[in-house]
Amino acid sequence: MNEDVKEALLKAQEGELESVVIYKYLSSIAKDPEMKDAFSKMATEEGRHAGILRKYTGQSLKRREKPKFLFRLTAKMLGIKFVMKMMLMTETKTIEGYTPAAKNTPLMRDILNDEKRHKRILEKFIEEKRK
Repeated sequence: MNEDVKEALLKAQEGELESVVIYKYLSSIAKDPEMKDAFSKMATEEGRHAGILRKYTGQSLKRREKPKFLFRLTAKMLGIKFVMKMMLMTETKTIEGYTPAAKNTPLMRDILNDEKRHKRILEKFIEEKRK
């Protein structure tokens, strides 16, 4: 595997691990049971994605606590809806980044489908928060 591809996969793997931390945190602060459950499942799926990417990179990365601190602070200052909007932007960028690889790799296609579902869930919850 060339170095550019490996670097891109490592960055994606790190992003998936950060998403685990953030979705776990969102699950812990969500008051709505549906949101709590959805964020918990999304955290699990992001962890699975990181595991798949680890098979490609051959490296085990550790989750960083920095995102949790930043999102905790952001949620307290600006609310859970703002954090969900930030994660919606993250999921959108992830979808754009994974789309080329998903065309030729079934495992990446599975990850891409999960990310698209995460985006739809976030959009739904953000819309519900407007009402």
